[in-house]
Amino acid sequence: MGKKGRKCSQMNHFSTKCPLLQPRRGHIKQINNGTSDEEFILMIENVNSIEEKLYAEIQIEGKTVRFQLDCGSTVNVLPEEIYKQVCSDPHLSMLQKADMTLVMFNKTECHLLGKRRLSVRNPKNNKRYNIEIVVVQGNLNPILGAKVIQGMNMITVNRENIAAVDSETQNKSIQEKYSDVFNGLGKLSGKLHLEIDSSTAPVKLPTRKVPIAMRAPLEKEALQTDRPRCVSQLTGFPHS
Repeated sequence: MGKKGRKCSQMNHFSTKCPLLQPRRGHIKQINNGTSDEEFILMIENVNSIEEKLYAEIQIEGKTVRFQLDCGSTVNVLPEEIYKQVCSDPHLSMLQKADMTLVMFNKTECHLLGKRRLSVRNPKNNKRYNIEIVVVQGNLNPILGAKVIQGMNMITVNRENIAAVDSETQNKSIQEKYSDVFNGLGKLSGKLHLEIDSSTAPVKLPTRKVPIAMRAPLEKEALQTDRPRCVSQLTGFPHS
């Protein structure tokens, strides 16, 4: 070809096909914009070597179960068939009622059969743990949730690297931004006009009773003189 690469000065190829400039598969190249010496680029040598899913073998009543470690799950899950085998409970008579709705990652609901506390052992360090599991229908993987896998020291959370949302700070920010609705009684200015359906028959409802313990505070609040009167006594109207 007789062409010299302008980048590497080697013969017989164009710059666009220079082997020294071709990206390597399975690598992430470092990008340095030169703005700060305190910025860090994580270099992954081979993306194919990273496990997409983590599993651990846990023993339940002497039987080994392969659990998926799911830091996004808030519960520990056992499929019905595996539970029957390892817990010797073919009729699910040892399960307690679980008042919860189990939602999968794809927003579908999973049929929940019940819950139970089990003693499990990690064969890696021979430590025992008492955990709550929920039993579900379907062909699902056994799952250990975020709280358990952190408690068993399988996964750690580096909170110093997490920009967590402080609920107290968030609430204060909302109150400051919309301060007009958090002050005073919320009295509307001007006259209020309500649209009603004249064809609907009115329904008479009994007066809601005030608990005895709340009567005194309610009267004190209603009779305060340092604010516009919002409650006043009605006279001349029939009532029961």
